[in-house]
Amino acid sequence: MPVIAGADNRRLSTTLETPGDHQLAHGWDGNVYLPECLIKLVKRRSSSGRWNRRSQPGKPSQSQRSYLSADTDVAREFRKDIWKYNRAFSFTSVGVQQDHSVNRRPGCGPPVYRISGELYHASAALNPPAGRLPRYAQLYVIQPQEALAARINQNLALDPVVMWGLQNMLMIHHPLTQSYRHAYEILQEHQGDINYQVTLRLTPGTNRGVYNLPTVNEVAFILPGTIFTEPRDIVLRLHGGLLERISELNPAYATLQHPLLPHGTYKWHPGLRLTETEDQRERRLGNRRRDFAARKEAGLENDGEVNIDRKLTLSTYTVYRSHFRQNDFNTILRGGSLFCRYVVDMYASVDQQRLMWIQRNQTRFRTARLNHLQDANMNDPDAGEIGQRIFLPLSYIGGPRNMAQNYQDAMAIARFYGKVDIFLTMTTNPKWPEIERLLPGQTAYDRPDLVVRVFQLKKQALIDRIVKDKVFGEVDAYVYTIKFQK
Repeated sequence: MPVIAGADNRRLSTTLETPGDHQLAHGWDGNVYLPECLIKLVKRRSSSGRWNRRSQPGKPSQSQRSYLSADTDVAREFRKDIWKYNRAFSFTSVGVQQDHSVNRRPGCGPPVYRISGELYHASAALNPPAGRLPRYAQLYVIQPQEALAARINQNLALDPVVMWGLQNMLMIHHPLTQSYRHAYEILQEHQGDINYQVTLRLTPGTNRGVYNLPTVNEVAFILPGTIFTEPRDIVLRLHGGLLERISELNPAYATLQHPLLPHGTYKWHPGLRLTETEDQRERRLGNRRRDFAARKEAGLENDGEVNIDRKLTLSTYTVYRSHFRQNDFNTILRGGSLFCRYVVDMYASVDQQRLMWIQRNQTRFRTARLNHLQDANMNDPDAGEIGQRIFLPLSYIGGPRNMAQNYQDAMAIARFYGKVDIFLTMTTNPKWPEIERLLPGQTAYDRPDLVVRVFQLKKQALIDRIVKDKVFGEVDAYVYTIKFQK
């Protein structure tokens, strides 16, 4: 940015600090919006009741803290292969199509974890098929010595001593290890009944406004026998070749796949609600009443009641848990390559939940009415196209209508104001001082959250210099796009 730097001596620098309540100190005044994260960070002002202090994650065990932060050869090797260690101790398998095209040339650039299509977690029967070695949750119901030997044989490149330490840590601190063991003992008592099953029903607690760790009363209920199960239940069987898909709405969805991340405790579930002050609640309910009245006048159906608590979305919860706080040993931010996979996993879950909601609420979108018009115009329909069409509305970011709308808006600006005067590019530099102020032993690849935050701040500062400070003159309109390079 040489043109802007010459305007005055003010640097476009940031100092990312969070002294407690989601505050952000930086090199200029004003609020910082991160629309991708659905969160607003305000300088020198608390969140006014939006977040609860009691929601801080619990302290990790001493061995976990040592593996994630110690400056030893063993700890560095562990952090290098942390996602492989996590895979060795996962309760569930991952069904996903990984795109390896961006990693075809080893050593050229940082490794990239990219997926395409649907992502889901699945669990198999607790007894492996005949002639097969136990894997995933099956390793938690056998003797610890047998489980350790099986994990070492399946991961010969990993350190056996580290594997032994991690296994002991999870057996002590992970709340679901004993639940799986107890469920297995119940199934063993009824192994003559091939249809017998055990249901794990998690109860995250009654205080839906506090996002803290589970207490002793917040456990997994073990319901034996073939009973009615809810969609979010975990159904365990002794034998069977079919995989049981774990719902994204299950509180243990993330911890079953990422047991090495914070404390192995239950995470987000649909019952969580945002805490609000009275003013915030009244303002939100007023807006909702006006929206209800407008929809009723237009002849549209309303979704639910007016006086409804505001839900805590998975997107907001993930951002909250992944945020840096002083005096807090956040294991997520120290996960390295495992943190990157965790972020991709959570993003896929958020996106799949949005798509599921769109699929179930097609009648609310005006685009769904196009289905009838298209059916009327099709004289000879293709048999392969018969079925229910799902229309993605304009509000779905990245969808065809959303992208087309953005393009048409940009072209309309160009037609109205004429040709552009300035075409300016800005590239993130991993050597920026704000990015290099990482935790010891980390690289920019280990902290995509920090890279994105610094870029967002500098991008907004650049726009302010051009639009508000008018370093190039009066600005009539501007358009920008962000591209993630690999």
